[in-house]
Order: sequence, then structure tokens, then C-alpha cells
Amino acid sequence: MLISLTIKNFRSIIEMDLPLTYGEAKAPNGYMELATLPFLELNGQRAVPVLGLFGANASGKSNIIQAMSVLKQLLGGHSPDLYKPNKLHRDMQTTALSVCGVISDLGMFSYSIEYDATEILREVLTCEGKIIYEQNRTDVMLSGLQKKYYGNDRLQDIYRVECLNREGRHTRCILSRIALNYAGLNPVVTAVYKVLNDELDVHENNQFSNKEGLNALMAALGDQEDVQRAFSKIDVFLRKLDLGIQRMEYRPDSATAIDNPSEAIRTYHKDDKGEEVEFDFSDESMGTRAAFGLLGICLAALHTGKMLVIDEIDSSLHSLLAAEIIRLFKDRRYNKNNAQLIFSAHNTDLLDRELLRVSEVGIVNKNLKRGSVLKRLSDFKGVRNVTNFRKQYLEGRFSGIPFPYL
Repeated sequence: MLISLTIKNFRSIIEMDLPLTYGEAKAPNGYMELATLPFLELNGQRAVPVLGLFGANASGKSNIIQAMSVLKQLLGGHSPDLYKPNKLHRDMQTTALSVCGVISDLGMFSYSIEYDATEILREVLTCEGKIIYEQNRTDVMLSGLQKKYYGNDRLQDIYRVECLNREGRHTRCILSRIALNYAGLNPVVTAVYKVLNDELDVHENNQFSNKEGLNALMAALGDQEDVQRAFSKIDVFLRKLDLGIQRMEYRPDSATAIDNPSEAIRTYHKDDKGEEVEFDFSDESMGTRAAFGLLGICLAALHTGKMLVIDEIDSSLHSLLAAEIIRLFKDRRYNKNNAQLIFSAHNTDLLDRELLRVSEVGIVNKNLKRGSVLKRLSDFKGVRNVTNFRKQYLEGRFSGIPFPYL
């Protein structure tokens, strides 16, 4: 479960904190019996199940999501194209990304990485306030990793061989090298790597194919071969969205169905005489196909307790459909594993006080001096869950909206 992200000098962002904590003064009365989750709770920490990012075009919403994608990519190794500094503040020479979260049985962790166009300059992992390791330019402290047969000298050799390139630059993360090659060395390293590499699922657009949705859910269910099982789970939810489909079938009766599952999906609608008519899934609307892929991704995240991050979740979807998919993460029946959803959207219909709480709405604005900044509705004085904050947003009270004049 993640509780915060800090981004420094990334595209339009100079410095931004993205809080995922429950930002309200107290819990709702009888919250443990509520069907809708007001927050997730782990080891005494409370986090929101959902955070929606709203704001004008070019305010920086997508840059927040791109920064989370870059954080994950850095685990695979540094690359010059991952360095995307703010070009309007050229005195800043490095980018820094930090994430905090909670892991069951281990407690609160913090992972930070700072880099420029050529290498990783600083990398720090802490757990419960204790430093597990720290690399700062040429100074490397690995004492938190030491064990009987892994003294400081051996750990320093591992660092030099596995994390530095031929020019002696730090280009491969300590976190990933230790987690992948020395998994038994430290449980915190292994657990944090799993959170950031396996459980952080970032999508820089909402263009999911049927295959992506099915594959994600099959992997989450632990059976890469049982397409029918994954299809049936998506089918149940898809038909609840009232898209006019009477029923669906998965019939892998063609050789191309393995590579293109839509070839095997058949949908059925009723004609004007009340009789069923069969359609290929490719004949369905773009919105229906988008909903199928998105549902597979979301159901996979809910099943495994992932942090799912999606840019423009309302793309190709009616706001009512997007709202129902978002509501899955707030429904106690479906979100049993502390899954979280971060999304950006433009459709203000999603700013419904019956859907999102004040802790779950972030408004992104941008100006030259401060770059992109974010405030949650819970940070604004006088805004409560009973407030019509969609109306206030459209009136410009929170900024975050364009004022076009053509």
C-alpha cells in the first residue's frame, strides 16, 4: 500500500508531493460496516483507495503518471531518455523520485532515487526509519544488508560489479540487483522491489486491448492457460454496465484466437423481434471494447492488491461507465486486498460527492514560478464531503480549469 510520492524536476514539475493518505480529520461513523471503503488500513496507516487527478490540459496530470512510470523503469536500469528535467528552470540539474508505503509485517518504507542524464547519483532505502542502504555519489553505505557471509567488503564488491558500468557510473539500481540476485539477503529489499516492480502497474493511456485485459487477469488468477475463467469474470462485470449485450461467449475455434482473443469472442444482441443476433466482438463499439480491456486490468489489480495508475481513464468511456469501474476500488466486496487506483480524467461528472471523497480528488494547476502543483480538496478550507465540489470546480474555486477564448 502506497501513501505518498514526491517528484522533483520532472517535466513541468519542479517539486510536488502526491499524498495518498486519508486526509480527513476523522473516520466516518460506523465506517467498518460501510459498503463503501472510506480508506484502506494497514499497520495503523490509512490510505485512500482512489485518487483522481483533475485539471486543465497541460497542467501536468500526465507528467505525474509518467514520473511513476519512470520510477518503475529505473528499476531495470538507468537510461538517458529517462531524464526529463524541467526546461524552464535550468538551474536544476537532477531529478529525484521518492515513494513511501506500508508493507504488512515489515512496516513503513521509503525509497528514493536521484539521477541525471548519465547515472544514478543517490539511492536510499529505509524501513521504519532505519537505513537499509544508502548510495550518495561515491559514498556507499551497505551496513543494513550485512550478514555472516556478506560483510562490507563483499557487499562493496557486489555493488561495484553489478551496479556500476565500465566507466564506473552507477547505472543499475541496488534495489533490483539485490532483490533479483540475492533475494535472501534482506526481506525489506525483496518486498519493496516486489511492490515497485510487480505491484505498481502504470499505464500512460487507457487503450487496453482485449488481449491485455485477459492476460492481466489470467496472470492475477495464477493460471496463464485458463482463458475461459478470465473471460467469464470480465463478462459478468461487462454485462452489468448495461451496454446492450444480452450475453457473450468465448469460443476459441480459430488459430488466430490465441494471438487475438477478440477473434474468439462472440456477443449477442436481440433484434426487433426479440431474437438473438450473433456479432463478432470487433463489431462492438470502441467504448465496449475499451471497457472489456480496462475491466480485465482492474479486476487483476483488485485480485492481487496492486497499485493501478491510469492516464485518462475516461477515454472512450461514458462517465457513468468510468464511474462504475472506479467504484470497484471503493467497494468493500471487491477490494479485499488493499488495491489502489490513481487516475487522471477531464470529465467532471466523475467529481461526484457520491463517488469520490475530498481526500480522493487532486486538483493540478501550473504556473511559471512553481510549475505543476497539486492540492487535494481536503486541503481547501470549507470543502466537505457533502459539498457540491463539482459545481465549485466548474466555477473556478479550485482553479484547475481552462478559460478559453476563441
